[in-house]
Amino acid sequence: MAASSSAATATLASSVSTTASVATPPAPRLASAGGAGDAGGAGEEGGGNPVTALVGFVKDQLVRMKDGTVEMYSNHKECNHIRSKQKLYAESIGLAKRTPTTGGITYRDYDFLQKGKDDRGKVGSLLFMMFFAPNFLPYAIMFNPGMMPSSFKTPPRAGVEETRWEKISRQRTHSVVKTMLDLERSARVAPTLSKMNPFGGAKTRRLLEKMDRLSATGGTMLAAQGVDGLKGGSMVLEALKDHVYTRETPSKKELQLVDMPKPLMRGLANVIEAESPPSSFLPLFLVRGSVINHLQKVAAADEFLVNQKVDLDTVADELLEEACSKRLIGGLGRNPDELRMGLKQWLDDVVVKPDAMTGANGDGEAASGIHYNPNLARAALMAYNAVDGARDSRSSSYLPRLLFQGQFKK
Repeated sequence: MAASSSAATATLASSVSTTASVATPPAPRLASAGGAGDAGGAGEEGGGNPVTALVGFVKDQLVRMKDGTVEMYSNHKECNHIRSKQKLYAESIGLAKRTPTTGGITYRDYDFLQKGKDDRGKVGSLLFMMFFAPNFLPYAIMFNPGMMPSSFKTPPRAGVEETRWEKISRQRTHSVVKTMLDLERSARVAPTLSKMNPFGGAKTRRLLEKMDRLSATGGTMLAAQGVDGLKGGSMVLEALKDHVYTRETPSKKELQLVDMPKPLMRGLANVIEAESPPSSFLPLFLVRGSVINHLQKVAAADEFLVNQKVDLDTVADELLEEACSKRLIGGLGRNPDELRMGLKQWLDDVVVKPDAMTGANGDGEAASGIHYNPNLARAALMAYNAVDGARDSRSSSYLPRLLFQGQFKK
């Protein structure tokens, strides 16, 4: 009996091992043997003189602070040089003043300007906290490392931590799964505050029905034939055509996506800020503000790419990867040709086609009487791109896919 049990166990283990080797992509590189050895070595060194270790830590931090400050100042001077080129170009074509999307510079220069602007905003926030909330500053940096300027970011340790793009891929997949679970829960479980109102039963029931319809509609779109890859996003926008294009000018409430359900808004914020997602304790209006701010930055970059007729083949691979990541296009393992095709399709969907449909002139007015909600279009397309990236077999997070892989085989 024991022999047969052992044989059955060995057979099952062999079967599972074979299946995993065929169907399972390689696990993300978290800690190799060399990394473990490094970690062990670090632990042994840590057992030495604590004063020496403390002095080394303080020295490393001071050097990093000095290098980051020097780099940030150099970036500021480069930004001034780029702005001067834009100003000269604006004067040469008769413009009264330059704008962020004024030509005369490359897309790399434009991207550098935007990063410099973000870093200056972060420095301002840090200075504000240093003077008015110094006690909370260490905790703010601890729980939100993304608030530090780009020149102060710490690169991951080789061989021990996952790479930046592996982390982003994993975080986005997890955010997609969590958002779907939250949507499903919001269609079945009433909000906590609504349970305390004895007279709000009808309103709560309508809210649950609305969330149920939204979840069913989203599921139907994702399960439709052909809704995958590059063309899938265009099909999603086509399904939302009556909401994206309207006869009436979109109200401020519609442009600010106020009616977007809370789980979707938080999920979108999490996939956008995958490296340091916002805390779940942040109020919704702050989360919505960060999403709208990101959409506006992407819209300005889209305008620059289209109006300046930037040849995407000339965009460097690293810069292309960053641009696609901001729009949630593609994911881990995509080659530059795939990313360029994805970015071109994005620009066609959110800039070229809308301009053709609305007959938009240089002032952005709808000459045809059809009005366009750019924030809704970009938010919907980014949500689809996040789901498509999570479904891709090259995603860093593979366990959620394996959960249903047997169903697909059947």
